[in-house]
Amino acid sequence: MPDGRSGHGRARQVHETAGETAAGWGRCQAEAQTWLPRAALLNGERAIQPADDGQVADVRVSYATTMGIRRPETATCAIPLALTWDSPVLARARQAHRAALKAAARHAAATAAVRMVDDEVRTTRYRLRAVKDRWIPSLEQTLAQVTFTIEGWSAPTSPGSASPRGQPVPSRAGGTPVHVAPERQPGV
Repeated sequence: MPDGRSGHGRARQVHETAGETAAGWGRCQAEAQTWLPRAALLNGERAIQPADDGQVADVRVSYATTMGIRRPETATCAIPLALTWDSPVLARARQAHRAALKAAARHAAATAAVRMVDDEVRTTRYRLRAVKDRWIPSLEQTLAQVTFTIEGWSAPTSPGSASPRGQPVPSRAGGTPVHVAPERQPGV
């Protein structure tokens, strides 16, 4: 059974992965933003148009379980190749944008995983606080009341408070002892 520390280690790992994917996406995005104006300057604005051939990127998300939470682990992105002849600059801009899209998909999966793990950690903390602050004190109070009641029935409250049968005499709710009439022996 994994202990709490390994759960915290896994949560930290999910956060580190999100940090790494954010940095990767930032680098790819910066590169794409660098190449797009270059391609526009060298090839004209008409060369930079969305593809209208009906092809779309295919993003697939794989899942893993961390601390009992099914969360996105990674995302892969398959981007169809363009069916046009490009200049080297436009090809480089297209390649940079493909890399940025793939990095964005990975970062989206990592960010969703962080959100899911953080939500579960927060919910668990609320539940733990409720158990510590409400349930345990309530159960301890009930235990004390039951223990007091049981001890009142099982032990004499004063040295001379045993019944004639040798059984302890229970006390009433106000601390007043209950008097037990002695048993009558048959034939006496």
